[in-house]
Amino acid sequence: MVEQTFQGAVQDELSQVDRHIGEFFAVSGGLVGQVSRHVLATNGKRLRPTLLLLVARRQGRVSETAVLAASVVELIHIATLIHDDSIDRSMLRRGLPTINSIYSDQVSIIMGDFVYSKAFALLVDHGLFAEMRILAQAAHVMSHGEMLQLERKNRLHSTEAEYLEIIDEKTASLFAAACEIGAMARGVDEDGVAAWRRFGREYGRAFQITDDLFDFIGEEAVMGKARGSDIRSGRVTLPLIAALGNASARERARIEEIVMGGGMVDGLWEELVAFIDAKGGVDYCLEQAAHHAREAASIAGDLEVDADSRFALAAVVEQVVRRRR
Repeated sequence: MVEQTFQGAVQDELSQVDRHIGEFFAVSGGLVGQVSRHVLATNGKRLRPTLLLLVARRQGRVSETAVLAASVVELIHIATLIHDDSIDRSMLRRGLPTINSIYSDQVSIIMGDFVYSKAFALLVDHGLFAEMRILAQAAHVMSHGEMLQLERKNRLHSTEAEYLEIIDEKTASLFAAACEIGAMARGVDEDGVAAWRRFGREYGRAFQITDDLFDFIGEEAVMGKARGSDIRSGRVTLPLIAALGNASARERARIEEIVMGGGMVDGLWEELVAFIDAKGGVDYCLEQAAHHAREAASIAGDLEVDADSRFALAAVVEQVVRRRR
């Protein structure tokens, strides 16, 4: 698998990240313990810590500080997912029931806060104040992006620039922060740190555009969640924005009727997906995801990096637009 190709260079360090996360969630008894065990069962791909570790790798080695920072980055990501599932009323995450669907929105929100607060406590406990500054800013930006998304709910006249603003804040900011921390751990100069941050942003854009496209054309069994969650939550993403830009007034009115109607039944979902495909939304998203992946690859290609990491980073950039989930 492609994931194994790019994660192989830091597999030992990722095992340490898994151990750190397992220790964090090893809470005995009570509701926190129950929810913690469920969180561990929905294990993710560890993309953000992988990027941090690949960037941090120097002469085949990664520092303990970088491993701990990678673990904290993943904890922050987990916290955002717990919150997102509650906000979106999602029922499945990676093929398993979400915390909010098993327990309640209250439990989900508090658990997300619990994970967030512990992540930052770990940074303080280990004196990682530079990393804390970067991740505190990223968490602030992600929260602002969530508010922007709520503010623009069901706004069918949203522009591509507005869409990019949201995904830069909600998604790309944490990828960028992970890469920035990795560069700092390797001791690169200020210009190099800024370049790796740009790499993370471009990668994050490619990742989220692809993810939003999957919400329309992905395979549910592979994704581990139902299609159409964005539309049901009122999120107007690039596939729909691009298709609406090529539609007539009559077609736009029909799509507005479908989307604002709320119920994707009696063939309405299939009609919406067919519209997005026919009006170029699918092709445009594929082009844009590939564009941002190329930008990321170009940035990484100009930077000094460990030889194995260079190969792995090329693979991770290729994977972002070829993945199925």
